[in-house]
Amino acid sequence: MKKSFMMGNTTTSFLFVLLFISSSVTAQFKMVGYLTNWGNLTQDANNVDYTKVTHLNIAFINPDNSGNLSPTTSLTTVNQTIHNNNAKVLASLGGASAPASWYTLMEAANRDAFITKIVSFSKTYNFDGIDMDLEGAFIDGNYNDFVLALSTALKAEGKLLTAAVATWNGWDIYDNTLAAFDFVNIMSYDQYGTWTAAGQHSSYSTAVSDLNYWGVTRGLAKSKMVLGLPNYGYRWESGNNNSSMTIKQIVNAYSRAINQDSIHTATSGIIYYNGIPTIKQKTSLAIDKASGVMWWTSQFDFPSSDSRSLIRAMDEEIKASLSVSPATNSTDFTLYPNPVSDDLILNAGSDHKGLVKINFYDLSRKEVLQKLLGEGAQTINVSNLAQGMYTCIISSNDKISVLKIVKQ
Repeated sequence: MKKSFMMGNTTTSFLFVLLFISSSVTAQFKMVGYLTNWGNLTQDANNVDYTKVTHLNIAFINPDNSGNLSPTTSLTTVNQTIHNNNAKVLASLGGASAPASWYTLMEAANRDAFITKIVSFSKTYNFDGIDMDLEGAFIDGNYNDFVLALSTALKAEGKLLTAAVATWNGWDIYDNTLAAFDFVNIMSYDQYGTWTAAGQHSSYSTAVSDLNYWGVTRGLAKSKMVLGLPNYGYRWESGNNNSSMTIKQIVNAYSRAINQDSIHTATSGIIYYNGIPTIKQKTSLAIDKASGVMWWTSQFDFPSSDSRSLIRAMDEEIKASLSVSPATNSTDFTLYPNPVSDDLILNAGSDHKGLVKINFYDLSRKEVLQKLLGEGAQTINVSNLAQGMYTCIISSNDKISVLKIVKQ
């Protein structure tokens, strides 16, 4: 029975579907959050909604003059919490206020010893990789040679190497250096700030331009680009009394701001940021042109249980864009309810005869569940599946279909 089940044209179709999966949006869509270590990191890590995160970058960890990296308080506990929730955790090195010691440590005479300390640090605290967030003048010839050597060392340990990159100085990163990163988080924000005149620091048109630069001009594959989104904005007031504000601060002060991208203050000032409609529009853009979204930073947002949460808005757009409802299926197979919590119903149609096989694949294309079912409507318990999106391949002797479901 098992051999005959996959005989004939169905075998060919099934192989085609597997190839389809490998090249489609079912490849893991990344949701990358930065988690700052400026406050209570343990508490902040416990407050993360891990159903909406694939990678967390702990920001920032930096070396002393000798290249020693100091661990953040409770780093072992925090990293274990993140791993227990099936997310990856990376140490983000650098930041906008990175110490000047980086210049010397990346030089050829100090490079190998420094890289050895970084790799050892990543292993000691069980990081999945390193995120390079050096910016501006730090990206020089030494930076490029350093990244290539660090990539080799990390890959030997099976660890990731990512980077936060800005378009304004993108040409300072050499092509072979860019190729060494597993993916890059494109910082599509801060075009304006407290250091400039007032203006939208993270427009939709800028996101389009940034993805075009890295994807078309620099030739990065879609799978290597993650679009960065801001959970904060900038406020300009008279007398150069300017400041940055988190989305929570903005919306708590001006409730209607959540569905806008700017708002005037009571003192004739103006605040620019991204509200929910623009965040969703950018997320849709990332689904089309990139392989994920990133945000700075997790602590700036409302809890995901709050309808004002920008991370929640990203997640809603991802599910809406990547899920397929039964009504749009091209065969008689239907799956419902979708989204589903516990029991999923597979209906093969009233005229179908014979067994039906259903295979569930997660976003990393790993098969997580397989069922062989009879005729008519059948119940499949999916309560043991983790929350997220799954591709279901449904096949019988004479038909095959691909559907997507969301497990709540």
